[in-house]
Amino acid sequence: MVFGFIIHSLDKDGVTNSYPIWFSSFFTPEGNDQLKKKRENFIARRVQEEHDFRVRCRAVYRTGDEQAISTSEDGVLPLKQSDFFQSGKVVVWEQVARVVFVLILERHENRLLAANFLSRFISGLADHFKNPSFPSSPKEILSHSDELHVMLHNMLPCGQLLFGNRSFMKHLRILSQQTPT
Repeated sequence: MVFGFIIHSLDKDGVTNSYPIWFSSFFTPEGNDQLKKKRENFIARRVQEEHDFRVRCRAVYRTGDEQAISTSEDGVLPLKQSDFFQSGKVVVWEQVARVVFVLILERHENRLLAANFLSRFISGLADHFKNPSFPSSPKEILSHSDELHVMLHNMLPCGQLLFGNRSFMKHLRILSQQTPT
């Protein structure tokens, strides 16, 4: 089962010195407790650290010819049991431009299926909003949070990862468009 879903920025907020969380949804009572905001910030910070590490490693091995910086990155990150989690979790994340999409999973969940879900969800957002660069600014995400919730809960019902081909995902997107917000 998926524990939660977060969309956050790679850019720190100058006031709070944290990574702004633009959207989140948790599927368990544990995820929606009084530690929710601290948990979100903890996960965003860990994903950011992993992203920065990858960028620094890539820079060490870069030759003079390679000037392009990747605008897309993804990864898997284990989280140990802590004050934020009753049991260990796994974070699967995908970055598009300066936006990171994060799934928090139970350790036994299929990570490849989770990564596939993230790719299809991001693609579905671009299709739904008819904008290939849709998830690039907080205004766009915050102003469409109801539609994001509907799409998320149609494609990830009650936090259950679904195996599906392109046609099935297209069907789920059509259902999302027909659902009133």
